[in-house]
Amino acid sequence: MARFDGGVLGFLRGKFGTLVARKRYGETYVSRKPDKINANQTQAAKDNRTRFKRTQRLSHEIRRHPYLRAFWKAVDAEGLNDNTKVIKRNSKLITHNLLLPGCGITPKSDNGLEVKNLEIHNYRVSFDFKLNRANPKALEPPYDVCIFLLFEKVPVGGYTKEFHSAFKFHRIEEEHSDEFIRVISRYDDVSRKNADVAQKKHAMVAVIKFNELKNKYEYSDTDFSQITYYVSETIPNRYSGNVFVDDDGLA
Repeated sequence: MARFDGGVLGFLRGKFGTLVARKRYGETYVSRKPDKINANQTQAAKDNRTRFKRTQRLSHEIRRHPYLRAFWKAVDAEGLNDNTKVIKRNSKLITHNLLLPGCGITPKSDNGLEVKNLEIHNYRVSFDFKLNRANPKALEPPYDVCIFLLFEKVPVGGYTKEFHSAFKFHRIEEEHSDEFIRVISRYDDVSRKNADVAQKKHAMVAVIKFNELKNKYEYSDTDFSQITYYVSETIPNRYSGNVFVDDDGLA
């Protein structure tokens, strides 16, 4: 059913008869209702439709978490809103059957992030990270290091869920020289079960800071990893430098 989105003088949206009205880039367009999808479409067309759906679902999964949703609403990036900003960021890195290295929860940035020793344990994820700033004064502490776990192709009931994610951020108050900072974070039982049955597991790590003096966000590029193994609960004491440990469950 068609409707006006702001009273009788607002934009017309929806279906009426054989016509469909929609708003795009601030303008209202009216077109004929599309026919049913041709079952005989080419494989390339089917793959393109699948890629588009996966891109939308990944954007939704990232914006499902309030912290990231607020970030994408306010950050200065290409796109009209928080949805299109995420899509433009990742659209070229999503295919119909896999995610390419480079997918991210932040826009591209010259501020690099080096991540190593990333492991998923039974109920926790651990990693070491270090910022490689393009500008020495960018992203000065305190800032948040964000960990976004993405589980792909998760069986749920009688169907397969495209993506499920777990997200958490940790406040880093200070750094010491040029050392790596270690982060250990627990995640909840639902995420643990999804990690066990998902076909693929990914981890995205980024640093985000809202600079109150400049009234804008600063951020690093996203480090993207695919996780292909589990390790035991025992974490060898082989790391030096700063350690940040958090025992709360992932949101």
